[in-house]
Amino acid sequence: MQAVKAGDTATAGRFLRGLAVPDCCDGDGTTPLHLACFSGQGYMVQLLLEHGACVDAPDSLKYSGPPCTLASQLGHAECLQQLLSSRANPNSKVEPQRHSCLHLAAAGGHLTCVRLLLSAHNPTAKVAARGSLSQTVLAPSDLLANTLDAGGRLPLHAAATSGHAACLAILISEGFCLLDVVDVEGDGAIHIAALHLHDEGVAAEMCRILAEAGATINLRSASGETALHLAAEHARGSVCSTLLRHAADANIADGMRHRRPLHLAACADSIEVCRQLLAARADPCVMDLDRCTAMMCASSDPCRGLLASATRKAEHHSYEVAGNVLVLDSGLSP
Repeated sequence: MQAVKAGDTATAGRFLRGLAVPDCCDGDGTTPLHLACFSGQGYMVQLLLEHGACVDAPDSLKYSGPPCTLASQLGHAECLQQLLSSRANPNSKVEPQRHSCLHLAAAGGHLTCVRLLLSAHNPTAKVAARGSLSQTVLAPSDLLANTLDAGGRLPLHAAATSGHAACLAILISEGFCLLDVVDVEGDGAIHIAALHLHDEGVAAEMCRILAEAGATINLRSASGETALHLAAEHARGSVCSTLLRHAADANIADGMRHRRPLHLAACADSIEVCRQLLAARADPCVMDLDRCTAMMCASSDPCRGLLASATRKAEHHSYEVAGNVLVLDSGLSP
């Protein structure tokens, strides 16, 4: 154990060739393989496995899950490759959250580990070889990327939560993951991506990846909100622009107060988002359940002015249309 902690492969090899037991545990149940994976010692992992260490050693008081979950979480790709080559289970989980290796790797943005896990999973590798799920008899639930944790989240949710757009793209293209799964809180990956607050550019990029892969752009959350509602509410201009370019509905009402994205952008006093929504034909005259228009929700003079002008134009247009109808009707009268 001390040799593994010190990274001394020569001493560890000498002990293993003698009477040392490769699965001996310390007081909290930690195996040498766990220690080697924690510190990213790929050669030590190989040495222990060659001498019969249990590749799926159970968790300990210090480390939850078998060694491959630890390597996946920390992004130690060399260790993970050694474990998977020795038939470690790529779908190993950490209880009680039931986070799989792929959840952990995606959450950490460990792209190499994500790819190693996907290629080591036989059903996923079979689909990849055929090019699509439809070319096999497998179901979506058979694939590693569609493994749910205790919160009903996919690895896709984990990647979106952490803002790892590259992992998100790989899970879609190489993992063939489902795109519209909502977790126990009613959120899909598109909602989580739109609300990634650390970097708005990353949020917009993740929304683009999901939209171009075929995710439902107007997918509703548990409260009936779409990603566009969420982006408008938080004044996220680049995210709104991305969603609108991919046919997000600018006039869709939420499920609680029947507010449109324009109401929420007005509440946030975001002139930029209001302009984008108006350009996408959002109706400034429509009312929510409180009988408020978007203009009535705005608190700043510039935002109220923009919406007042849009409201007048919309009303003028409706009068013109109504007038044309009346003229036509009078022309048809005897």
